[in-house]
Amino acid sequence: MALISSDIVLNGKHASIARALIENSVYQSGADLFVEAALIGIYFGKKSEIDLEINDRLEVSRTYFQRRSQLENILFIFLQHEKVYQGRALTAAQVFNIDDSTVETKTLLEEIKAHALYGIEKIGENYSTLLEKTSKELVIDVLLDENLTAPELLSEKVEEDKKLFLKQETDEEIEDILNI
Repeated sequence: MALISSDIVLNGKHASIARALIENSVYQSGADLFVEAALIGIYFGKKSEIDLEINDRLEVSRTYFQRRSQLENILFIFLQHEKVYQGRALTAAQVFNIDDSTVETKTLLEEIKAHALYGIEKIGENYSTLLEKTSKELVIDVLLDENLTAPELLSEKVEEDKKLFLKQETDEEIEDILNI
């Protein structure tokens, strides 16, 4: 049974957060983010509702899940375990088996999505400084954090970084030689 048989649509604030996380290379795709966000929401036992303050839309491709069919099962099992933790009486078969006759997939997917919306908010909070600033602002913050306000200190830092980079290159070459 395919739990996720159509694209998942994120709207409003959640789509905006997801787009910013993807554009800032925190996640490679909306699907990567959705899975982690769903697990975070399930772990904390919290859900969120769609917030349409912002006019944005992001589609998470079902293809990602079709290629990883066991991933749906993992999400389902985590969700069912959360229900047991909350005190719902479920049999082992209800926890571990997605069965067409006992589970309405639309309701189940909506429940996973509600957990994912909470997870997206949580992840967005953790990366809020990154999402609120441009690259230029982040570089300036790093320079200020390093107390590199004087040009000579900046030159010293650049030289240190070059040495570190060259050392890493040398270490990688040595590792390549040893592996051959």
